[in-house]
Amino acid sequence: RWGIVVGDVSGKGINVAADTAKVKYLLRDRAYNRLSPGDVLASINNTLVKQQASRFTALTYGVYHPETATLILANAGNPYPYFTQGNQFIKLTAVPISIFADQPYPTVEIKFEPGDTLLLYTDGLSEARKEKEFYGMEGVSRFVVKNDEMELNELLAGLVDDARSFSGNNLTDDTLVMGLRKT
Repeated sequence: RWGIVVGDVSGKGINVAADTAKVKYLLRDRAYNRLSPGDVLASINNTLVKQQASRFTALTYGVYHPETATLILANAGNPYPYFTQGNQFIKLTAVPISIFADQPYPTVEIKFEPGDTLLLYTDGLSEARKEKEFYGMEGVSRFVVKNDEMELNELLAGLVDDARSFSGNNLTDDTLVMGLRKT
């Protein structure tokens, strides 16, 4: 099994780095207990709420099973993941981590076929803007549909470059893009 994580802690500076480390170690601890991705997020959330964390964290966590080519995924506040099978956004999200206690974090199971790609990304990509227009889900979908035959690393870099170009070379937030492709 492989764990897949995309996170974005609110704010900037040294305190954000400390909070990022805290979330990382909580996630690692919970993942080793073989909890479902939704239960991992709920456990981290409740711990941080009890500690009265001052920042929220958008966090996506999944467990990929290579023998069955399935991914169990939970999402707390990051944009909807994009799946090339059917060119669709997986409408899965919940409240970011450390805002409210006892939040449910639903999961979805995604079955990969050869050539399928799943893209996970932070809001720095979808919120790239040109004046009042956002790159958004439309920009993600448009770029991936047009360039799905690219190697995965080229697709990811090209997606960020496309958002950067759209915004006039002015990405104003941290941008992380991760992809998983079944060969």
